[in-house]
Amino acid sequence: MLTFLWKFTGYSQYLKKFGTALKPVFDNTRILTMMAYPRGPGGPPTRRSYHDDYNYEYDCQRGPMQQPFMPGRWPQGPVHPAMTIDVEKPVDANCGELRLRDRGITVHMTGRVQYQRLNRFICLRDSHGTTQLVALEERLDLIKRIRNIPLDSHIEIIGLVERRPANTINTTMATGEIEVIINEILDVAAPKRKLYEPSGEEVAGRTGKKARSSILITSGEIAHCGTEAVRRRFLQRSHNCGELNESKVNMDVTLCGWIESKRNERFVVLRDGYGAAQLVINPIDFAVSRVVQNAEPNTLLTVRGRVSMRPSHQRNTRMATGNIEVKVSSVEIIDPNEPVTDDMLDVSSNKMELQEPQSNLSSGDVNSYCERTHTCGQLRGSDVGKDVVLCGWLASQRTNRFATIRDGHGTTQLLIPTTLEPTLGKILEQTTLESVIKVTGTVCARPPEQVTDKLATGEVEVVLKDFILLNPAKKEMPFLVREHNRPKEPLRMKYRYIDLRFSDMQYRLRLRSRVLMKMREFLINQRGFTEVETPTLFRRTPGGAQEYIVPTRTEDRFYSLVQSPQQLKQLLMVGAMDRYFQVARCYRDEGARPDRQPEFTQMDIELSFTDRDSILSLVEELLKASWPEELKTLHTPFPVLTYHDAMHSYGSDKPDLSFDKKLTDINGLISGDKKMPLPQNPQDVGNFTAKALVIGSNDNVSKLNSSFKECEELLKSKSKAKLFMVKCGANNWRQAMEASLTFVNVDQLKDLLDLSMPCTVVVGIGKDTEVLP
Repeated sequence: MLTFLWKFTGYSQYLKKFGTALKPVFDNTRILTMMAYPRGPGGPPTRRSYHDDYNYEYDCQRGPMQQPFMPGRWPQGPVHPAMTIDVEKPVDANCGELRLRDRGITVHMTGRVQYQRLNRFICLRDSHGTTQLVALEERLDLIKRIRNIPLDSHIEIIGLVERRPANTINTTMATGEIEVIINEILDVAAPKRKLYEPSGEEVAGRTGKKARSSILITSGEIAHCGTEAVRRRFLQRSHNCGELNESKVNMDVTLCGWIESKRNERFVVLRDGYGAAQLVINPIDFAVSRVVQNAEPNTLLTVRGRVSMRPSHQRNTRMATGNIEVKVSSVEIIDPNEPVTDDMLDVSSNKMELQEPQSNLSSGDVNSYCERTHTCGQLRGSDVGKDVVLCGWLASQRTNRFATIRDGHGTTQLLIPTTLEPTLGKILEQTTLESVIKVTGTVCARPPEQVTDKLATGEVEVVLKDFILLNPAKKEMPFLVREHNRPKEPLRMKYRYIDLRFSDMQYRLRLRSRVLMKMREFLINQRGFTEVETPTLFRRTPGGAQEYIVPTRTEDRFYSLVQSPQQLKQLLMVGAMDRYFQVARCYRDEGARPDRQPEFTQMDIELSFTDRDSILSLVEELLKASWPEELKTLHTPFPVLTYHDAMHSYGSDKPDLSFDKKLTDINGLISGDKKMPLPQNPQDVGNFTAKALVIGSNDNVSKLNSSFKECEELLKSKSKAKLFMVKCGANNWRQAMEASLTFVNVDQLKDLLDLSMPCTVVVGIGKDTEVLP
């Protein structure tokens, strides 16, 4: 030890520069040993003294360590064995595993600064948890440095685990009984891609595009995945190379990709379809080093390791993952010819994040009896790697490489590989839009920047192998199937077969079919009804509408298209068919009215030995059983409103219940006067009514004024009823009401109507038939 100290005494110039590192957090021997390891010729020691594998013979980042430095020059020989006496290797620890039992252990930690206080305390967070870091009061250098560290920075430290003071123990944290006293801050990486609030929430508006987390195989990976075994290997990875960032520091990952470049046999750039990441190989791990040394560029690898921050001077701003690196613990070369085993087929642990359930509108085997294997709206992330056959209409194309195929179930993007672009690309360019095509290809994941949530198949695309034109479309189509600039209704009706290709038209037709099927299942299977088709051609049934006449072969004899199956279902009831239903077609000639159609469909139901309440319950249960799942939940029982309540509360037999301003009966407050005498005839007294309606200040007053004038003119010409409108301000409401409503006590009226000033009060007085519609 004396020899060691003597060798170190010649370095007063370095002691002045790095003297703060000799503070008594570690023992002096350990400090001096650390200072005796310069990390490169011609320069001072770096701050990453305890990084990597801590073997005195190698620095895993930069090669063999140099000997302890001598006065006047940097050493070049091997390290003296005496220099390593009492060197304690710090233990790699994450932020969630430290407990009171770890007191006294020297640890090496990395993580994100969640918050700091008093320039001495830091809450360090990683994917495992949080730990409190503390700088001692006498370490002014650390306090000054902590003050300048921004939130969300990633830092790397060496520290000593100690017990917290009793009054500062935090029971809400798993590590709340301990704290780590900082000895040295090895590295600080300022936040570049993500910023967080102290609560841990990502700050909106200050981040770039979020890296996409997916293990699905992209079109770029398809070229390297020639066999099913390779595809299965890629599906077993835990992350892709492009999503690794500072938030995944200290996380163990499994990557698959191919070697893009190697440097010094210790640094490897691994690339997949999402991006690239740097791998760091420990040279004393001979098994890993031997595999990487023998691997050629483009060799497929499965790599396991831990994500860590790069040294500050090695960060690469040209790479999306340039702030991090992966320290490799194991590596395996993927053999394209290896057989597919059961463990490859079991990828249930790697659930597809973007996998969506298929729509109920396309339930069932929609591909049976067809040449296709899937519909254009059926492919998801779980189908990556499959060879598929699609049939549909050519919806769009661009750059002779991309196209979309559409059928009645959805849309899928097609990609022409560069090897087939001269042939398939030329055929695609010459094919007109809306032509019927059949394609064969392999499903792969889209690149992250091309993934879209607008399509159900937005995470995948099909790399074409074959393209067949089944039926070409005309070059000049009446209109194209585009959601923007849709044609007017007359043109859509003229070319109805093209209009039906729109997604909303497809949805409505399939939804109608599904609702009718649910109704049939409920009525037949659960309620014992029988579906009976009644005749469409029948004798005349005069009613409110004219009838459609159908001539017969007999002169002066005609059929009439039924307006409803009313008479026919009554005959069924008489014939002991006590529970009947039918999806009936009805025909009524009611003229060209916007709310009428010459033919329509109705769910016609009839049953014997029942009453009104039973019919209401049946209809309620029928609607609930057939209600579409994608719509808002239908709550039962339904509100019941009698005709009398509807007329006296809303003034209509078909009220809009969303309108919360009901009519209020004020008969009890009316006292006759000269302006409004009360009826004297007993018959008139029974038919007399007074109603009030309150209109808020936020409602359309101008429209109210015009409506009031129209009603007032109508009452003057055809009725003896009186109509009053009073505009009540916040301060003059009493004067306004007493001036107009002399026949009522305004205080009682205000309390009954629960008026909130300002507002408008409309009062109608007269016979029931005149005040109410």
